[in-house]
Amino acid sequence: MMDNKLMVVPQSHVCFAWDNDGANALGGALGRSDWECTPSQLKLMLMRGEMVLIRYGRLWAAVHPQDMPNSRVLHVYAVAGEGIGNGSIAAIADYAKAIGCQSITCAANGGAERLYSRFGFEPKYTVMERKI
Repeated sequence: MMDNKLMVVPQSHVCFAWDNDGANALGGALGRSDWECTPSQLKLMLMRGEMVLIRYGRLWAAVHPQDMPNSRVLHVYAVAGEGIGNGSIAAIADYAKAIGCQSITCAANGGAERLYSRFGFEPKYTVMERKI
């Protein structure tokens, strides 16, 4: 039985978690953010400490606090695995508060938008792009 407690994975252990513990499932979740990075790039950013790897039971997330002009936000770049629910959302919110964040943001599309709305997430704005 997996302990449902939030764990911040140290940078030194990211490679093991990715290769042996299931964190590599985050690579498949990058499509929600329109593949802004590849799975190997995400792993590298986690190893360098540019993002933080967190685990809650069998749920993995790559997160990064962002300092905005008027707030500090914990952005969830990718989430994968089992266990998105009230417990995991509350644990991530507690982590965000502990590091000084006022809110949590994430990239979501279709079904993910409906899922996150059940936990109090609301659309903030739409990102538009024009390729040049």
